[in-house]
Amino acid sequence: MKITSISYQAVKNLGNYESDRLEATATVEQDESVTEAVKQLKAFVEAQLGAKITAIDDDDIFDYSSSGTSGM
Repeated sequence: MKITSISYQAVKNLGNYESDRLEATATVEQDESVTEAVKQLKAFVEAQLGAKITAIDDDDIFDYSSSGTSGM
């Protein structure tokens, strides 16, 4: 079996019944180790997901209760 493409997905619980999901897909080069490619892809996804989560603060969250809508 020859693996030419890999994908990694992670889900981060944000609390308050919310989550953030990120998936990335990469092409494995001919001279590249699949195991090493998976490690790099996993590190990339987790770093991006972590960066996005830590960048969220109270000013970034929309307050549906003050908009007059239910948010649904």
